[in-house]
Amino acid sequence: VLLWARLAQHHLSRQELDAAAEAIEKARVVDASGRALLSAEALLYHLRGEPERALPLQERFVRQAGRGSAAARNNLAYLYRSN
Repeated sequence: VLLWARLAQHHLSRQELDAAAEAIEKARVVDASGRALLSAEALLYHLRGEPERALPLQERFVRQAGRGSAAARNNLAYLYRSN
């Protein structure tokens, strides 16, 4: 899962949204609940202009990451502000 999620993040950083979506689908086959996958998928939906799909994924990511993940909470706050 981590390999596919990292590949998706690479594609997202280059704005290659279709390639990122393909990598996310491959990661989902292995483990649909992995934190790296949730993060990448939330970003994909955000970049596609679909905040209604991005927010629930980022919320799940924050719950799984726990209190120690300031970056995850910051990303969630960003999604709330940009919605």
